[in-house]
Amino acid sequence: MIEVILVVGPDTVDSAQRKFSGFVYLKNPDVMKKRTARSTHIQRYLLAGVLTVIPVWITWIVFKFVLSQLSNIGMPWVRVLASGLRTRAPSVSEFLLQPWLQPTLAVIITLLAL
Repeated sequence: MIEVILVVGPDTVDSAQRKFSGFVYLKNPDVMKKRTARSTHIQRYLLAGVLTVIPVWITWIVFKFVLSQLSNIGMPWVRVLASGLRTRAPSVSEFLLQPWLQPTLAVIITLLAL
């Protein structure tokens, strides 16, 4: 079944003859079903995306917390190791005190101590 919709604007009415010269749109049910199906698929994809991102984000937060705690626990040991090596191997001591290496080494030392 095809439904006909007559669209009439204020400038489409001839005031002398009172005739309508509007546009006629055909409302096809198959086209409407496709449009609603597309919007349903988009909603499903958005929901699936959100449901995928949330657990990944929570996992990231937990790992960041755990690794920062392990780093904070092992950081004094890295500094003690670097100060102990300062007299024998100053270049190794300076390398151990690099800001990018300290947290990684602190986590490794903490995990080895456990």
